[in-house]
Amino acid sequence: MQTPYTQSGTVIGVFTDLDKAQNAVESLRREHVGTTVRLIENDFSEDFNVKADRLSNTKEEGGIGGFFARLFGFEDEKPRSELKLNADSELYFTDSYQNKHHFVLVEGAHDQSDVRSMIVSLGGTIEDRGNELYEREVFSRSGLRDDESVMELRDEQLKVEKRSVQTGEVHLRKDIIEETRTIEVPVMREELVIETRPLTGSARPGSLSAVDIGERQEIRVPLSEEQITIQKEVVPREEIRLSKERIVENRTVTETLKHEEAHLEEEGRITMKGKDKDKARFKGKTPYRGDAEQPSI
Repeated sequence: MQTPYTQSGTVIGVFTDLDKAQNAVESLRREHVGTTVRLIENDFSEDFNVKADRLSNTKEEGGIGGFFARLFGFEDEKPRSELKLNADSELYFTDSYQNKHHFVLVEGAHDQSDVRSMIVSLGGTIEDRGNELYEREVFSRSGLRDDESVMELRDEQLKVEKRSVQTGEVHLRKDIIEETRTIEVPVMREELVIETRPLTGSARPGSLSAVDIGERQEIRVPLSEEQITIQKEVVPREEIRLSKERIVENRTVTETLKHEEAHLEEEGRITMKGKDKDKARFKGKTPYRGDAEQPSI
């Protein structure tokens, strides 16, 4: 009987160049394409035949044993002799190890098609056979019985990210404005005042005599005035300061999210048991539950 396995949304990209594989891991993580993005690095060397005993009980994480441990998450404290792989899986992944393949493992991929396209664009290849064998091994180690099957239900979750964008810019500059100002300035000037007064009485000593009459005499009186000199001086009037204030406001975003629900489709007489038997939604015929009351769906 073939062991059932779950379609867990796992995508494995195969790379022969380690730098490209590391770059792919960083890119896929930035895009949040799945729940986990891991790099399974291949350390294959020329002494492969020495390291190839993956079933030994050594703690050494090199060689093909370490490669398998990193790929399937083996516990170090558990003997590897108990961690047998399916023959097909062992053949496939041993061949990958010998071919120096590095694996980029995306688990819980939200959109497998997008993840596959991204891996190819980043220099990797997709091998569906590897995906299938990996999921079979993971399923076989999940503790399920051969007659059990698992379907994973997933939800889309709203992840809000914020980024700063420039919405405007302020330029502060100075313009020179010319204007005419008129002010009144008091200035002083001297004017000559002439007064004539008649003289009476006798002549005083030293006065003019008859002999002096007719000679030329003159008196000099200097006159002055204030003149205006204009100078301009630059003085600070006021200052302008610019600063930024952060305002926090709430904005509402609306998005449609998807989630997965299980639907059972059955035919014939089906008896259901278990505490969660009423959680599934039924399509098609109403299930038969023995003597239990048939619910109306």
